Amino acid sequence: METPKQERITKDLVPPKSELKGQNFLVELTNLQVLTVVDTASKEIVETPSLKGRIKIINKSKDILDIQALTLEYLDEAGKPIPYKPEEKIDKVYPFWKLFSLKALPKDR
Repeated sequence: METPKQERITKDLVPPKSELKGQNFLVELTNLQVLTVVDTASKEIVETPSLKGRIKIINKSKDILDIQALTLEYLDEAGKPIPYKPEEKIDKVYPFWKLFSLKALPKDR
């Protein structure tokens, strides 16, 4: 039996949950994972790693607010953006929207 030439590695990010509170919105990041494909012999990354997780945006204002855009950037440990190399694929963010009525949200939000 031949051993696989590539291995898919999933790593959970720590901490498992992060919140950002603003004047009008509360943003929760949960279930964040980095998915990486590596060559089993050399241990080199062979595909651009992908980020998977859940982003929950809660409108804290009493007004109806519309989300116009969402931008995600990969940052290094110093907080600087990590540029894409020409051979790397730039993927799109695929949102799966769940809408809740105000009655469905906890009263403390």
